[in-house]
Parts: sequence; C-alpha cells; structure tokens
Amino acid sequence: MIEYAVKAIGDWIGPDLALLNDFPKFFSLVEHAKKPIQTAAMIALKQNLMNADYHESLEKANIISLLRSLSNSDNSEALDFVARALEVLALSLARNGHASDIIDLVAHKEPKVRDGAATALKTIGSGPTPERKHLVEKDIIRNLVARGDRLDQTQADLLAAIIPMLACDYLEAGKIALIFMLVE
Repeated sequence: MIEYAVKAIGDWIGPDLALLNDFPKFFSLVEHAKKPIQTAAMIALKQNLMNADYHESLEKANIISLLRSLSNSDNSEALDFVARALEVLALSLARNGHASDIIDLVAHKEPKVRDGAATALKTIGSGPTPERKHLVEKDIIRNLVARGDRLDQTQADLLAAIIPMLACDYLEAGKIALIFMLVE
C-alpha cells in the first residue's frame, strides 16, 4: 500500500495537487508519519518549487511554517528540501515578510539549513530594491555582527558577501555608521 502511495504521489497526486494549488494537502503528505510518503511528497513538491506561478500559493499555504518544522527533522531528505526551498523561494519569502525567518535559519544547528539560508540571503541581497530593503529593515548586518565570536564559516562568508550588496541601502536608510564601524 505504501509503495503504491509513493508511486501515486510522484506520478499523479503530487502534480494534481500542484495544478490545483492545493499546497496544504501537499504539506500534509510531506509531514506524513511514514518516511517513504514524506520523501515522495518532498520530491514532488521540490519539482514544483521552480515554477514561479506556484510561489504565491506556497506562501498562502504557509510554506515558511513547513520549512521551520522540517528544519528540525532528522530526515536528510527534509533538510535538503529546506535548503533548496529557501534558495528557490528567497525573493518570494522576503517579499512576504519572512526575511527575519531566513536570518534566524542562518544560525541553525544543521549545516545544510544554514547554507540554504545563507544562499537565500545572498539572493535577496543581490535582488531587487524592495526585497533588499527587507534585509536592511531587519538589520541583517547588525544581527550577524552581534554574534561576534560565535560566527561560523557560513555566517562569516555571508557577512563578507552581504556588506557590499547592501552598503548603498544602508546609506539610504541612515545606517551606514554600522558599516564604517566594521571598517575600523
């Protein structure tokens, strides 16, 4: 029965749920008690992440809540999914007010999640002005600097990459003193 469900999710249930924009049902399959069903649902969902037409529906279904939940999983497939989803949905998540969630995930205990969050933040930092402004509003540089000696390599690399991307935005927001302080 489980083998049939796994095949059905990949072949027609997953594509049908995406076509119907029924991501809450999709998410319930991702959180199913049986690991093979979870994995099949994540693979099917991952295939639909690239389609920008679904990003708003994923947001309405509260994808960030699912990502936070999966980031605490011991399932390697779930951690891979979280990292990939953060990377692909970075601009959409920022546009919908989830920049602070991504910033929080850059300090996650799992390296895959940290790396996915860092990549997402770099994507937002190099993205359009409205999305970059979310990072400035959440004061990403101050957040990273405040961790001081606790910065791991991913966070240190992120800080080094994000400062040049956001320097002009920090200047416009009147927060450039922070960057000058770092130079000293």
